[in-house]
Parts: sequence; structure tokens; C-alpha cells
Amino acid sequence: MGADHILIDEAAFVPNTLIADTAMPMLATTGGRMTLISTPFGRNHFYRYFLKGQIGESDFWSHTGPSDENPGVDANYLELQREVMNESSFATEYLAEFRDSCATVFGYEFIQDALSAPAISKGTIVVGADWARHKDFTAVVALRGTRMGAEVVACEAWTNTTWSHSVVKVMDFARAYGARQLVCDATGVGDFANEELRKIAQGCRVGDFTFTRHKKHGIISDLAWMLEHGRMRLPADPDLIKELEAFELRPTDTVPKYGASYGHDDRVCALALACHGLLHPGETTIKGKDRK
Repeated sequence: MGADHILIDEAAFVPNTLIADTAMPMLATTGGRMTLISTPFGRNHFYRYFLKGQIGESDFWSHTGPSDENPGVDANYLELQREVMNESSFATEYLAEFRDSCATVFGYEFIQDALSAPAISKGTIVVGADWARHKDFTAVVALRGTRMGAEVVACEAWTNTTWSHSVVKVMDFARAYGARQLVCDATGVGDFANEELRKIAQGCRVGDFTFTRHKKHGIISDLAWMLEHGRMRLPADPDLIKELEAFELRPTDTVPKYGASYGHDDRVCALALACHGLLHPGETTIKGKDRK
């Protein structure tokens, strides 16, 4: 089934899978076009489409228009809304500005600052590993430095492979970057993978970390602290950056729940695990449970 023109209203609130996987293929044989219209909703997929038009990427055009440009919107009403709404909500709703959503964990500005932060040339390498479950990815992140300053040296992720192959790939990754310690997700079947990893670790310590809501809140908060205080340097890895931007806190009746607003969060979890294994300045003992 084809279409000549697809218009999606409030596109920032429509899952990107519906836009990219369902709607776009309908234009493949017609040479048609798609129009996305929306109030901003954080810096999600709609924001990324908007940026493509702003930088002049081929086949993309974008424009933003605040409500005061609309002759149908009363100026006195806008001023009233400015008085009764908080600054961020007004900027999003009436000025069409892209702001971090209230659920955003890692602020956009902090992520951008981390991309240009000073390089860390010294320090031990810690690798965080988040094992795949169901349709997720196994992700590994190599981090060099201490809690006071660290740099992501490398980040990889893969899916659709056997446990035994993933174990070997994680160990190969750790050896390639000279890691002295791995901090690995031990939740569920991850515990089995960690035991297999220890059999081939050969001098590289393997620490277990079992995710619970309380523990996840702790290590995600630590990662957010490092980013907010300029103590993290990130590589220009589009997949990692995308996951950080999409990572959100979802309120519950008890402990807040963290996760991706879209896509995956495996690289974020691996980065948080690596941060958990970093030493404080002056420490010499590598932390982490290591069973023999």
C-alpha cells in the first residue's frame, strides 16, 4: 500500500517505530512526502528529525513557529499563560522550544558538554557489561579514570548471538582496552554468564551487580552526577548519545523506575556499571564481588 502524502499530527508523541517502520515505507514506491507537526516533547525522535532540516540534510526541511506568530492567538492570553505556567512548560507549549522533559535523567546540555570535555589520559580501565535479554543488546563500555574524572574509551553492542559467543566477545573487548576489572550485570541469567566469564578472565577481575530498582537508582544517580559536574568525557557515538537522551525516570508509588522512552538503554546501563567500578582518587583496592 502506497501514499503520496502522510501527515502526522503531534508527531513527538507518536512512537518512532510507527513513523519509521510503518509510515515511511508507504512512500517508497510513490516518491511521496511526509509532514510531521507537533508541540516539542523533550529531545526525542521528533527533535532529531527537526535537526536534520535545520542543518540542511538532503530531503529534510524544518521550521519552528512560536504562538505569537499566529494571528489567531490573542496576545493577552499568551501573557496570562506566561504568568501562570512555569518557564519551561511555557517555552515548550507556546514558544515551540525543545527542552528536556521533566522525566529526562541526563540533561541535553550536560551531554553536549561531555562531548567536548578534556581527555583523560591516565587511570585504570573498567569495563561495564549489560547482558542481553529477549530483544535487547549485550552492551559493553570501557571507561578510563576515577570518580573525579573519566572518559569513555570505547562502546560496543550486539544482539542475536549465543551466550557463549557473547561471553567471549566481552572478554575480547576487555583485553583489547587493557581492562583490570569488569562490572557485569548479574540479574537473572546474567549470573550464569558471569561465571563463564570468570573461567576465561585470566587476571581480570569480574564483579557482579544485580539490578533492583533501589540499586539501579543509585548507579544511575552516580552517572548523572558525573555528567552534571563535568566529570565525564563522552565519545561522538550516536547510539550511546541517543540512549542517554532517551533515558527517563518514570514515577511510581515506590521507587522511581528508569528506562528508555524509546529504543534501548543497554549502553546506558553498561556505562553506569563501569562508573560503579571506578575508584575514588587515592583508592588502590578494586571493588566488586569476585567469586572463585
